[in-house]
Amino acid sequence: MRFGFQFRHRRAEGPGPHPVVQCLADGYEEHCYRLVSNPDRQSREMGFFPGMEVRVMRNVAGEHGLVVGVGLTRYVVARPAAAAMRVEAAPHCGCPAVG
Repeated sequence: MRFGFQFRHRRAEGPGPHPVVQCLADGYEEHCYRLVSNPDRQSREMGFFPGMEVRVMRNVAGEHGLVVGVGLTRYVVARPAAAAMRVEAAPHCGCPAVG
């Protein structure tokens, strides 16, 4: 069983519409996300804390990392670290709608 499989298809509970929570490694290019949780120590040391908004700049399945932007800064995040980061769609950042 792959890490995080139990979280990938879990539905949000409670009334009203809920943003889809997924891992950053599954994020679409040119979309913005808000970090919900980050258990990876190295990426937390780089400044990826819960609540901050990141934009996926490049995410190709065959590559070992993906490029994310935080403000004017660009980072290459390893795919296993990105798979551990839980995110939700950030609706107010001016990016195309996540869909």
